[in-house]
Amino acid sequence: MSSTIKVKPDELADVIVKELQTYKQEVADDMKAACLECAKTAAADLKVTSPYRRHKKGTKGGHYRTGWDVSVLYESNSTIRVAIHNKKKPGLVHLLEHGHAKKNGGRTKALPHVEPEERKLEGMITQEVVQRFKR
Repeated sequence: MSSTIKVKPDELADVIVKELQTYKQEVADDMKAACLECAKTAAADLKVTSPYRRHKKGTKGGHYRTGWDVSVLYESNSTIRVAIHNKKKPGLVHLLEHGHAKKNGGRTKALPHVEPEERKLEGMITQEVVQRFKR
């Protein structure tokens, strides 16, 4: 936007509208990129902080921990909806996060690992958007 445009007075309104639309699209693209980047960072953090069960020697384990992924649910010119989900063990997220009833009575203890990451993600997105607008 640092370039100079010569315009006749009667065309000024059209040029201003065009420049504002271009700016609006640039801002929307920046915000969409920031959201996607922060979601990928959060998924990577969840891969590190998620609980896992050690298996017997010689067997594979850690499917829940390695299953975190990011999916774009919806994207238009100005908006994006991103989901961070566990693709390998999707039903286990709620059970681990909040605890659940055991087969012979009692409850398991909750292992909150998604909620702290969610709170951290809110601040991260806000900080990233503010940083991009300062440029």
